[in-house]
Amino acid sequence: METVTYRRQRVFDPLLRLLHWFNALAIVLLFATELGAEALEKGPVRDAVWHGHVLLGYGLIAGLGLRLLWGLVGPQRARWSDFFHVSVWLRRQKADAGAFGHDAWASLAYLGLYAVLIGMGATGLVAAAGYFQLGPLADGGITRELAHSFKEVHELGANLVWAFIAVHIGALIWHERRGAPMAQSMVSGYQYRVADESQQAQSAV
Repeated sequence: METVTYRRQRVFDPLLRLLHWFNALAIVLLFATELGAEALEKGPVRDAVWHGHVLLGYGLIAGLGLRLLWGLVGPQRARWSDFFHVSVWLRRQKADAGAFGHDAWASLAYLGLYAVLIGMGATGLVAAAGYFQLGPLADGGITRELAHSFKEVHELGANLVWAFIAVHIGALIWHERRGAPMAQSMVSGYQYRVADESQQAQSAV
């Protein structure tokens, strides 16, 4: 059986990993409270669940804000510049499968996800003000009717996030089955890449 040798490099810093899991947990809990509230009959319990949903939304907005800031001042692999691979997207050059950092095509999906989440945060603030008189827009004269007009956009964003999660988890499983230890990178901070022939030869000496 052929032995595969990997190169290892610490890529993701602790704050980036913490923000990743904080935002991921907030998204999961937001979905859980939304589904829970929709399943309940109108009443104080349902209202309490919706209020919890709103508070979780504030948490996600804060997490996204910190992630946006860290993308400006953080280390190289946390910066937004690491997400932009325009030459690859325009097919002017081939993606380097052995490079460390964010994958060129996955980066495009991540940027799309952040755009959707920012949009959901904005529409969520409008909904919180119109439906529950909560949040920074509560005194802005936002009516229930206006909030309702943003509801479909908010729900469309939620469906897009569901789709991203499904593709994201599917891609992780696919890579793991191919032997690339990718899923652990947001825990340990390390990425692994298959060593080229010269590197494998050196490791065998």
